[in-house]
Amino acid sequence: VPYFNLLMTFSEQKQSWIFGKELVLQNDDFGSFIGYILDYLRKNEVNNTQFISGVFIGLFTKKPSYWKESIQLIATDKQLQKYYPDLVRTGHFDTSDLNVLIELIKSGILPSSSASVLVYGSVTEHLSEDEISVFCDSLSNIDATAKWVALDCLNMYMFGNKDYDFTKIKPVLIKLLLTVSFKKEDKSRHSGTYHWLKSVNQLL
Repeated sequence: VPYFNLLMTFSEQKQSWIFGKELVLQNDDFGSFIGYILDYLRKNEVNNTQFISGVFIGLFTKKPSYWKESIQLIATDKQLQKYYPDLVRTGHFDTSDLNVLIELIKSGILPSSSASVLVYGSVTEHLSEDEISVFCDSLSNIDATAKWVALDCLNMYMFGNKDYDFTKIKPVLIKLLLTVSFKKEDKSRHSGTYHWLKSVNQLL
């Protein structure tokens, strides 16, 4: 693919995800392109995944079944697993995909903080209350940082969904509020304490 390496190493990639998305949407032979990208990721260290994320957003839009197959491949390929969090969020992942993420973190392949990519962008809004609750509960059982990430995920799920059953989320929310560590090294990001206080006020 001409100029692909230049595109992947270019320092400014603010709009590259749009370009990546359109490349897939306008290309019927996207299978070979996805294969090329995955092979590139195996051989090169890519720090900015904006373009690749755009490609996978386009892939999910164009053919969800192929997106699912690609995500499953990434999850089992040791050279690609580090990209799993960034790419699984590009489509409507389900509980099986979330379970894979949990196992990759539990096994030490990914850090617990990697799940924080699910906090923003309303990427969990398609999940049911039970699905997000089970995921956050499972994540919180891994380590102290994971508890904060789980609380962030649950908070942003509630923030992004105006029509949800709070009674289904409340048990896990209470558990997280009572068990998170306030040590600086355990927090996932600076606003963790803010979300903790906000959640406490919601329960009062």
